[in-house]
Amino acid sequence: MPFPIWLHFLPDVPLEELRSAGVAITLTGQGSWHAGMLHRPQEEAVNMLDLANDHWLRNSPPSNKYAWVQLELPAVRLLSVAAMCRRITKLYTSPARGLPYAFRYQKTVFNVDGKILFGKSEHGLTCATFILAVLKSAGVDLLKLGEWPQRDDDMDRHRELLAMLQGDSNVSKAHIAEVAAEVNCVRYRPEEVVGAASSAQLPVSFLDAETAARQLTQAFALRAASSTP
Repeated sequence: MPFPIWLHFLPDVPLEELRSAGVAITLTGQGSWHAGMLHRPQEEAVNMLDLANDHWLRNSPPSNKYAWVQLELPAVRLLSVAAMCRRITKLYTSPARGLPYAFRYQKTVFNVDGKILFGKSEHGLTCATFILAVLKSAGVDLLKLGEWPQRDDDMDRHRELLAMLQGDSNVSKAHIAEVAAEVNCVRYRPEEVVGAASSAQLPVSFLDAETAARQLTQAFALRAASSTP
């Protein structure tokens, strides 16, 4: 199976080819996915803005373990996404600030200055919903959110992530209680969000995002197999 034409593996396709804004994804050591926003100001180097953990927002070049996707948006909209990334970076990449990590997502966005505005009964973001919030803040609705189902394996993943937060002494007990109450909420998977970002027809349906996620997963598996001695 050939790689989907929209999925670019580093370092094969360098980030110098990125037009202003995109998304990136990798497999983590835990066998799960992690994703972030790519942005570049004019002709400068590309950075990835990603929510790595509770109150840990990073802005740095992605490693060669990542693959990336160009957002298929008009040039003016791409510039708006990149500008939003820069505003958020200035406000929240300091270790003393960051952004809270939590599961439930529907309405959270960033205002014109890059300040987070939580939706009702929402307490934070994941790496995937951070991408959704950034794009929505720049006028881009990536997914048809109402189509996403509750899935048993997603609830299992939420419990794993909750356990990680519970084991972090820097996370307050109050926030852990908020996140614990969200374990049964709908999960937007990183591979679905990144797969959906390849589409020029937005917002993307659940079935189309699921199909793109499957193509992405297969491409990573094939690449790993081809690089094995």
